Amino acid sequence: MAAAGGAIPFGGRIIYAVACTCSVPNWGIIVGPPAGGIFIYMPGISRLYAFYSIFRPGPWVLGTAAGGAPCMQVRGNSCVPDERVPAGPVIVIVGTSL
Repeated sequence: MAAAGGAIPFGGRIIYAVACTCSVPNWGIIVGPPAGGIFIYMPGISRLYAFYSIFRPGPWVLGTAAGGAPCMQVRGNSCVPDERVPAGPVIVIVGTSL
């Protein structure tokens, strides 16, 4: 379900988080139910609220996302999309639990 302005609301527990080594300093995040999906956290673009726990599995998150970006990983001498988080909407705002 999309919100006004094309924003995608999401919320749930982080089940996977990975640094995007070729699209630094981005992070690929997989959020579980109830309103989960694959999302990209981009410092400087994404606004992160307390408790700032977006970089590991476990915390609950609530936010909105829009647009899209890849999560690229170094493999040998090239960059390829991450196997679990190849691309997703860019997080606009997000708050986390501890």
